[in-house]
Amino acid sequence: MQVSNCRSHRRFERVFQRPENELKRQASRVKRASLRFLCLPLSILLIAALLQPQGSAGADSATDHPTCSAADKPVIVSITEPRATETDENGYVTFRCGEGASLIPTKNADGAFTEFCKDSECARTASLSNNKLTLQEDSEAKTDAQLSTAKGPLYKLSASKLPDKPFTAFFICETNAKAAPPSRAPTGSRCKVQVSIYGKEKLVLDSKVMCNGKDVEQVSLRIDKAPAETDFLCGKGGVLSPNILDQVFQLVDGQTKEVSLHSLVSGAVLAERRSSIAGDSEVLPAYTLFVSKLPEDKPKQLMYTCSSKQETQPERKTLAVHEPPKAQTKPCNVVIEIAHNADPEESSGEPRKYLASAVTLFFFTFALLATSASLV
Repeated sequence: MQVSNCRSHRRFERVFQRPENELKRQASRVKRASLRFLCLPLSILLIAALLQPQGSAGADSATDHPTCSAADKPVIVSITEPRATETDENGYVTFRCGEGASLIPTKNADGAFTEFCKDSECARTASLSNNKLTLQEDSEAKTDAQLSTAKGPLYKLSASKLPDKPFTAFFICETNAKAAPPSRAPTGSRCKVQVSIYGKEKLVLDSKVMCNGKDVEQVSLRIDKAPAETDFLCGKGGVLSPNILDQVFQLVDGQTKEVSLHSLVSGAVLAERRSSIAGDSEVLPAYTLFVSKLPEDKPKQLMYTCSSKQETQPERKTLAVHEPPKAQTKPCNVVIEIAHNADPEESSGEPRKYLASAVTLFFFTFALLATSASLV
């Protein structure tokens, strides 16, 4: 009887425990569902954060504004379209100078920026307003800049209209010994800011002038009269050297050296602009050399190099599974011969032989430099 009563009692307990257990299971399911509901938006936010584009090299990681703080690391940006209104998100670029650096050209007596440099040494200046440009110091961002000891005020350069002819605006972030700590910048450090102002017109170029190292290994151009201009472009993703547009390579005593373009051909200007290849709508940056007058003494030879970003930044090099069409695959040289202001027979005879031998020596020198760089 006792056993029977015990079993009956246990059955009785189980009968009354079932609803309680069922409630616990339902509560557990609700809890798990709540956790999934909570984790889902968090997962979406995490994925979105990971997919956000990262700041470019040399940019301010907090605000993604490039900072010009080292002489060997210029800031190179482009304005490709006009800024219609103050709220327009296009038509302007931003940059900062390093700690303790002052911007050249400086403000006028009224505290406004009125000029930009026409060359990278700021030997010549031009009016901002006459070229539809406005340079402002962003007062709102200045407070953020003061939170970091390595950044200066934020500058914003905007274009209300694009010019008929592309040009380049330069600025210099100059640091003197008193303004910056010795650990930050050397005495007299000058970091260059180069802003390419694209023209209204988009060029449509022949693929023969695309120096991508694959379809074309060398682009040879010639200017026989002035005023004149000639165009070329690098392959997709290619980088032009020298990267400062008023500099150029020249053979000096059998060595390739970077010199001022103006020192070789007075009045010559290289500008970046919008272009595409005939039969292809993809927009790529191109370069136009404007020559206002021929040199008086002798023919000149200008040399540039197009190389891929992987070659200029080896630490970011990755194995390419498939090269996109027109991609920059290997270094490619652009050689521009400029005749001098002399008799046509003279400019088309011996000088051409001199230039041809110079080109050969240049490529040999470039190969040696490339080999040496790969061994470093």
